Amino acid sequence: EGSRLRDAALAAAPEPTEMRAEALRAACSLEVRLGRTTGLSDLGHERVAIYRQLGDRSGVAHALDEVGVYEYMAGRYDSAEGLYAESRALAEELGDRKAAAAVLHSVGVLAECRADFDGAREALLDSLSRLREVPDEDWEPFFRVHTVGLFVAPEGPAGAPRMYFEETLQFFRRVNATSAIGYVLAGLGDVARAQGLTEPARDRLNESLAHFREARDAMGTAFAL
Repeated sequence: EGSRLRDAALAAAPEPTEMRAEALRAACSLEVRLGRTTGLSDLGHERVAIYRQLGDRSGVAHALDEVGVYEYMAGRYDSAEGLYAESRALAEELGDRKAAAAVLHSVGVLAECRADFDGAREALLDSLSRLREVPDEDWEPFFRVHTVGLFVAPEGPAGAPRMYFEETLQFFRRVNATSAIGYVLAGLGDVARAQGLTEPARDRLNESLAHFREARDAMGTAFAL
C-alpha cells in the first residue's frame, strides 16, 4: 500500500522540483527497507538531475553522495566509489565543507568495508575536521547517518546482495554537524576495533558517547551505547 501511494504521488507531480527530489528520497527509503535494490540507482540519479536542473550545485553534491550510498547498500562498491569521487570533487570546488564532510564519511565507511583501515581512518579524520569547522549556530540537518553494515543474499549465492534490514533504520535520518561529529567519532572507534586496537576503539567510543551526552542527543547517545 505504501508503494502504491508513493507511486501515485510521484506520478501526479512529475515536475523537477525540490519537493519531488525529497519524495524520491522517501521512495528510496522504502525500497531499501523492503530489500529492493534494482531501481535505486535510477531514483537516485533522478534526484541528481533535478538538482542540476534547479541550478543547486550543493544539492547536486549531496545527491551524488547519497546515490553513492544507495550503490554501497546494494553491494556495488565500484559504482559507489565513483559517485563519491564526483561528489567530493564538486564539494571541494564549491568550498562546501558540509557536503565534503558528508561524502568523506561515506568514503571512510566504504574503505572500512574493503578492509582499507588506514584509508578509512584518514577519510573519517578529514570528515571530522570539516564538521568541526561548521559554526555552532548552524543547525541545518544535512548529514546522513549510516554505518558499516551487514549484507545478506536472500536469493542465494547468485542473487544480488543487499543491506540487512536493521542496518537501514537510521540511514534516511539527517542530523546537523554537532550530532554528525558524534557519529564520525563512533566510526573511528569502529575502524580501530576492526584493527584489533581495543583501547583506542574504547577511547573513541567513549569520546563519541560523551559528545552525544553533552549535546543532549538521545538517539546519538543510544547509538554510542
